[in-house]
Amino acid sequence: KAETANEKERAKMVAVDELVQLLGDQHYALIRCLCDKARDVLLRLLEEFCTIDESEDSAHGMAGHYGSTVRFVPAKGQTEAKKAFTQDEKWLQTMNRRFKQLTESNALDKFLRQDMSSTGTSSLPTNATITQTEDAMIFNLPPPVCKMLPQEKRNAIETELPPWTHPAFINVTHLNTIQTVVFQTAFHASENMLICAPTGAGKTMVALLVMLRAIQQQFENGKINTDFKIIYVAPMKALAQEMVTNFSKRLAGFNLVVRELTGDMQLTKKEIAETQVI
Repeated sequence: KAETANEKERAKMVAVDELVQLLGDQHYALIRCLCDKARDVLLRLLEEFCTIDESEDSAHGMAGHYGSTVRFVPAKGQTEAKKAFTQDEKWLQTMNRRFKQLTESNALDKFLRQDMSSTGTSSLPTNATITQTEDAMIFNLPPPVCKMLPQEKRNAIETELPPWTHPAFINVTHLNTIQTVVFQTAFHASENMLICAPTGAGKTMVALLVMLRAIQQQFENGKINTDFKIIYVAPMKALAQEMVTNFSKRLAGFNLVVRELTGDMQLTKKEIAETQVI
C-alpha cells in the first residue's frame, strides 16, 4: 500500500510503464490521463452507464448515494418476485444491470482492440485472446517469442576481441544474443546507447565492453594511462557494491582501481584521483 506521496508517485510510474508496454507508447497520453484522473474517469463511467431513473427515486434523496461505496455483484437470478427493495438495494440492482449490459456488448473488447488514433489497428498483440464469462473478461497475452542466436552466429571472445581484453571475460567464450547485437556500437563506436532488457539479460557485460573501449583509448606506447575516469551509475546501493566487486575482479589484470562512491561510502580527494572506475 502506497502511504507517502513519493510511494504513490512511484506506484503510478510503475503502472504507466506497464500499460505503455502492454498498449504501446502511441497511447501514452491516454494512459497518463487514466492514471492522473482515475477518479474523474470512474465518475464519468458511473454517470454514463450506472444512472438510475430519477423519476421514481429523486424524491427520496437518491442523490446522497453517489458518495457510497459500490460493488458490482454477479446477478444470481430473481429470489422473490415482489421483494420490497430499499433505496440502496435498488441502486445496486440498477448498477449491476447496467454493468452487465456494458460487458455483454463487448464494449471493453472493442475499446482495447481498436487503435485510439482511429486507424483501426489493434492495440493488443495479434496472438492475444479475450474470453468473456458471465462476470469477467479474461485477457491472455502470450509471452513474446525469444529469438536466440546460435553460438556460431554470436561473437567469440577469442576471435572478435583483442587479446589484451580476454582476462576481463573470465570463462566467457561467447557473447550472448543482446551483447552480439550491440557489439559494434559498444566496442567499436563512441555513441550513446539505450539497452532495455530484463534482469539477467547481460547488460552488465555490455557495460564492460564500453569500459574496455574507453580503456583502449588510454593506451600509450603499449601501456595504459591511468589518468581517466569511468562513472557507473547504479539505482541502488546494494547494486553499486555488487558492481564494485564484479568490475574489480574483471579489471584486476589492468591494474585499475574500482571504488564505490555512495551516500554511505565517501571518498577522499586523493582516493578519487587514484580511482579509474567509480
